[in-house]
Amino acid sequence: SIEVKKENNTVTFCVEDNGSGINHDVKSRIFDPFFSTKVTKKNTGLGLAISKQIIDDHRGEIGFREFEDRTVFYVSIPEENDV
Repeated sequence: SIEVKKENNTVTFCVEDNGSGINHDVKSRIFDPFFSTKVTKKNTGLGLAISKQIIDDHRGEIGFREFEDRTVFYVSIPEENDV
C-alpha cells in the first residue's frame, strides 16, 4: 500500500508491503552505493544510494521500519524546501 500524509510542514510518503522483510545482515548497508542483494550482473546497486542523496540534499529523510507482518519504507521531505 502507499500512503501520503502531511504533518507539521512535512510531507511523508510511505510504501508498505507484506514481504519477508530485510535481512538483518544488510540493514546497515542498504543505502550504500553499489550494494545490492540481487544476483544479476546488470544490477549496479545505485538506486537507494542515489535516492538517499537526493532526499538528503532536500533536508529530508529516507528509511524503513519493520513490523512482524510488514516492512514500511518512508520518505519525509519538508513542505517548503528552498534548496
